[in-house]
Amino acid sequence: MATRNQPLIIVLGAGVIGLQVAINLLEAGYSITVIARDWPGDQNFGYTSMWAGAQWRSTSKMHETHMQHWERRTFQHWLTLTSRHAVSETGIDRTPGMYYWDSSASQGRKPEEWIWWAGFIPKFKQLRRCEVPVPVQNYGNEKDNIEGITYESFSISPDMYLRYLQRECERLGGRLIKGEVDRVDGVFAFPGCKDAVGVVNCAGVSGVKTLMGDDKDFYPTKGQSVIVRGEAKRISTGLGKDWEAVVVPRKGLNETFLGVTKIYGDGTLNIDEDATQKILDQAKPLAPELLDEAGNFHVLRVQVGLRPTRNGGAKVALESLHGEKSNDKWVCHNYGHHGAGFEESFGCAETVVKLVSQRLGAQAPSPRL
Repeated sequence: MATRNQPLIIVLGAGVIGLQVAINLLEAGYSITVIARDWPGDQNFGYTSMWAGAQWRSTSKMHETHMQHWERRTFQHWLTLTSRHAVSETGIDRTPGMYYWDSSASQGRKPEEWIWWAGFIPKFKQLRRCEVPVPVQNYGNEKDNIEGITYESFSISPDMYLRYLQRECERLGGRLIKGEVDRVDGVFAFPGCKDAVGVVNCAGVSGVKTLMGDDKDFYPTKGQSVIVRGEAKRISTGLGKDWEAVVVPRKGLNETFLGVTKIYGDGTLNIDEDATQKILDQAKPLAPELLDEAGNFHVLRVQVGLRPTRNGGAKVALESLHGEKSNDKWVCHNYGHHGAGFEESFGCAETVVKLVSQRLGAQAPSPRL
């Protein structure tokens, strides 16, 4: 319940973005209610965070400094988190990574000229061709020269991490409601929400299409992936002109994520068998330790998710709600993170807290101790 010193804010959406925002706002002293259709453990393919590759490997371009800041802050937060909590509690583990690409990706540039995090991430090392594992050396087109780097990063088991975030929300006093709305100000009709001062919109693909139909820059990107038996030794990524292969171990679950397709503008959730086979074939050089005697993976399941994509990057901005019943209420948008929801989650949550506190001014509460 809101008090004079603890304004009530509604968070719409319970993916990694919404849950992290709720935690940061709770820690900043606000009263928080989270309203969402999908929650950790739900198996709806429309619940994007559940089907993510979930690692830290930035895809931000050199000029996208605001996204780099979000990702850097999330990395630093996870360093603290993993130093205090076991992987069995959070689903996050510090994991070695290897990243390979052919000449079409690097275009002759040195890693630090196109990978902004080359000077930031721990244990970063550029590989000579002779240091690239033999199965990878002939990856892609034979004429291409394979280059690579190694580093230390994080692998995440999405279901475990989302459940951890939900527990943190509850521990900090957040109220959780399972429900749907067809317009942002519809959240004020839920019990106990009438006096909320504003909404943080962290909706996924289906929610944004319903709530923000006027955002012409927003669209879904379909991603198909495969979960196989066994834990790969490392995070591995292969990148070329017309292909991308991703391997992410799920620590403690005896599973590994293989991916991934990116079909821009496709909002369907059907499984493509040809895409499944392509994913498996492209992942074989990256995780040969998971292959059986016949040279195949043991497939556990195939899954599809919809990335919330937006031209120009995620929308993180606060604006007033308009209408008869708005009463100076506001909405702070935080959506459209494409495939970087996990990597950007903590950093963009900090930005939301800053925007909200600036809006409320003297109404802003004191942070929790």
